[in-house]
Amino acid sequence: MPNTSRGLAVGNALVTFATANLSGLGLVYCDWQKGMAPGPVYPIDPVSDCPRLELRLYVEEIDAAVARSTRTLLKFGWWYYRLQTPGQDHQKLLRTDLETIVNLFFGNFNPLQLELAGANFTRPAQTVIHDDLRHEFDDPTLRVSVGEILMEIACIGQA
Repeated sequence: MPNTSRGLAVGNALVTFATANLSGLGLVYCDWQKGMAPGPVYPIDPVSDCPRLELRLYVEEIDAAVARSTRTLLKFGWWYYRLQTPGQDHQKLLRTDLETIVNLFFGNFNPLQLELAGANFTRPAQTVIHDDLRHEFDDPTLRVSVGEILMEIACIGQA
């Protein structure tokens, strides 16, 4: 029988792994996204809420049983929020941070937490840099750069 809670288990493992391995970014928050907005959400207080990394589960596709096993494809999005500092090269800094996050999930990536959650294969699928989020009064010191990393994870288990 397929495990429809795989997305939650794998997502929790991703959050645990990212929290433990991305301390160099100085994240003030690394966890599941709290709301269901379709796009980036301006932080309540960008000065104290950034940088932050939020995980979203977009799709959990379960293939029909083949040879007594099922394949579940999970599609996640990591949303990264970074407070801008006037005068800095925001795009370059955002890109550097996104590459740090992507590099964590490349290569020989399959930490124990993900194996225990049933993940067999992980790959970053795409990185997107979104438009800046602006404060309602367009205060340049409160603008937030936003990037998203889409990733796919395959889980193969017993039918």
